[in-house]
Amino acid sequence: MKKLILILLSLFFISSFLISEEEKEEEEIISLRMERLDMLKYGIDSEVTELLTTLNSEEDDEFNDVILQQIKISSNSDMINGALQLFITTEYREAEDFAIDILKNDDLYSNSILSKVMFYLSKDLSKDGAEAVALMFDHDQASVARSAIAAIGHIEDENYAEQLLELLDDDDFHEEVKSTILVSLGDMKAMSAIDLLTDIALDENEEKSWRWYACQSLGKIGAVESFPVLKSLLGDDDPNLRSFAVEGIGYFDSDETGGILISALRDSFWKVRVSAARQLGELKESNAVGILIYKAGKDPENNVKKEAIKALGLIGDEEGFDYLKELVGSTRTNPAIWTSAVDCLMDNNLQDSMEVFTKMIEDEWEKDNSFHLEYLAKSLSIQEGGFLQSLTGRFMDHSSLNLKIYGLRMAEKNGFNSYKERIEVLSGEDSPNAVRKTALSALESF
Repeated sequence: MKKLILILLSLFFISSFLISEEEKEEEEIISLRMERLDMLKYGIDSEVTELLTTLNSEEDDEFNDVILQQIKISSNSDMINGALQLFITTEYREAEDFAIDILKNDDLYSNSILSKVMFYLSKDLSKDGAEAVALMFDHDQASVARSAIAAIGHIEDENYAEQLLELLDDDDFHEEVKSTILVSLGDMKAMSAIDLLTDIALDENEEKSWRWYACQSLGKIGAVESFPVLKSLLGDDDPNLRSFAVEGIGYFDSDETGGILISALRDSFWKVRVSAARQLGELKESNAVGILIYKAGKDPENNVKKEAIKALGLIGDEEGFDYLKELVGSTRTNPAIWTSAVDCLMDNNLQDSMEVFTKMIEDEWEKDNSFHLEYLAKSLSIQEGGFLQSLTGRFMDHSSLNLKIYGLRMAEKNGFNSYKERIEVLSGEDSPNAVRKTALSALESF
């Protein structure tokens, strides 16, 4: 009898232990959103930095206010850099005062943080931001001075242009940063720099890189008298100079521009063709669709193919979109070109391209580890639109862990609460932890 009692007691304690372990495990399964929030508030620096990288890749701005408060009390360079990059990606401007304070106390921060701060400020450079950036012009580290000069180019102010021209003429200033001055003079459309830039561009004895950037800046400034200067350089022996001259010409609204750029697509140097394709896209030059389709399919350089694809997307011509759909619809397309075409259609023709996307998904549905299915699901998971609703349910029902998660993200992003019951099932204990956490986050958003 005594032995029986001991056995029963043992079984009781074992069952109690198992129940407590199950309860403990259940308590640990919180939503991905809450898990991330806790990590941002209480996690160690390396964990937070890794999470910031993930949020940046997802373009997730949900926690930006919390992150800003955390980096205000942090001294970890990687964490501050990661946060600023996320703010740049998500166009979050609430950190401007924090960024300006860093520049005013630059001796307390690393050079990498100072450079990242100025890049952040440059994305929407205010008067206060420009004044803080200008304090870094004479920094003893060339990398910091270069970042400041690049950032100041985002504000059109002749006073700052005069400062840059003085630095260009200063023998004691960082020589390796002076090419950045030439670029920024163009970015700020400094009319006072036209004569100097023209002299540099035409001087065959000048340093090559200076001539390149002078061409680029003359184009950005866009003075009428600069157009023939750039045309005269299209036949230069330096292929890089031709490339920058083509880019410069692309900034001009001239009857000649389109024809010049189309001709440049035949240049033997691939960088010239890349510049021409990029500028044709920016100009939305519909006359270039035919040759851009040819370049997207037949050019020997992938960089040219990718730029031609982007240009077709920006031009928005139906013939171009039809060609891109052909590329996407074939698994024989080079993966690098295929992903470029998918990205282009996602950005410029999403709803009208759903038929080709859906067909590819259907064709790849039963395959194990399909690159095409995975890429499409991941890309669609960050898109918005009611036309995504049916695919959302399909992804959640797929056997692949990743596709389930992408489907849940689509439901959350688009507010598809008609899937609430199905998501509740996926949040249950029978689902893998990653799926449960994502499902719980989706439920919290409804």
